[in-house]
Amino acid sequence: MHLLESSYIPLELYFEHRNYMSMIGPIMASVWYLNVLLERSMLAYWRRAEISLFAFVLVFMVWQIWQTWQNSSLWGSRGHLITYWALNQPNSNRAQSSYSDFLAANGFPEESLQRLRRAHELYPKEITTLLHMWNRACVSGMVAPYSLTEIKDMDGLQYHHNDVNFHLKELVQNLTLNKCSSPSPESVLAIFDIIGEFPLADYRRASYHALYSDLFVHYRQLDPALIQLRYAFEYEADPQILIRQAMLSVSAGRNSDALVFLERARTAGSKQSLLRSSDKEEILRIETDINNFLRENQ
Repeated sequence: MHLLESSYIPLELYFEHRNYMSMIGPIMASVWYLNVLLERSMLAYWRRAEISLFAFVLVFMVWQIWQTWQNSSLWGSRGHLITYWALNQPNSNRAQSSYSDFLAANGFPEESLQRLRRAHELYPKEITTLLHMWNRACVSGMVAPYSLTEIKDMDGLQYHHNDVNFHLKELVQNLTLNKCSSPSPESVLAIFDIIGEFPLADYRRASYHALYSDLFVHYRQLDPALIQLRYAFEYEADPQILIRQAMLSVSAGRNSDALVFLERARTAGSKQSLLRSSDKEEILRIETDINNFLRENQ
């Protein structure tokens, strides 16, 4: 039944195996054998048992309908659902963080930061919560409970909850858009280095290095940005990473290097699944623009 109705994709946030269709066969068999048993026995108590069983099933079905209505009413309202989780799961980092995002999106930045403080109290060494608080304060124009310098100097930082790359991406965006007073580059780089020591799945490791590259682009350091993209490609052979290297090289006037990266991207694209969209046209367009520029400036 699980093989028929479930898959390798977990349901978020409510994990449930759906066996409705696969239960049809067992239910029909059970009803048929029960019917055979009742037909073979005409005793009065079997008849009473049949009526009692029918009444029990009817009451159970009515109760299930009421439960379904209650759940659908709750799940039909995202705000009510997130609030319900936060209030009924006060020790859940995930519930408090989700409620914090909901509050911030609806114009309650101070209350949002308070919820993150609650999550931090539960897991004081969780780095995603610390970054979440810093980003929330940055966007809202408030003072962060901890500066990035203080965060990087903390001992025993841990990573267990949420996607740390999401918070790193928001950090880089906040720096790029100058939404708050810029912390020292040394502190930001130290935060990235600390996170690099945590165990990450390959696809998240690739995203981490791509974000690290974006940070170096913000600091206008081309070579470290290209190196981080090279690391990202080692974990995920995506032609777009090589195209990104080519575009950075063009921005620095390294057109010959850009052509090399584009050729590597073409080779990497030929090894991709047929289900993936092709990058050939994009590679050809960039190559054409570079070659035209080189001919015009000979």
